[in-house]
Amino acid sequence: DGARELHLGLTATFFVLALAVQALFVREVRLRGAMLGERMLADLREDFLVRSVGLPPGVLERAGTGDLLSRITTDIDRLANAMREAVPQLAIGAVWV
Repeated sequence: DGARELHLGLTATFFVLALAVQALFVREVRLRGAMLGERMLADLREDFLVRSVGLPPGVLERAGTGDLLSRITTDIDRLANAMREAVPQLAIGAVWV
């Protein structure tokens, strides 16, 4: 009566192909986002080092080596975790939109 035939095999093939393409894109976006995040962290570490070396020696001595190392390791590690997770997620969201 004019009803169309459902091609289940063809539909399933298109679905699997679309799923594979999406998985490939998500993987690539996560990889590129992680690379961007690592570059941003490298720039942040370099800026921190340049600024701390540019400080007068008296300021560095008063701060103490432990405080300076603590700042570098703790603060930048926290930012690193956030960037490793947030930058790829933001990139994936932008691609999906």
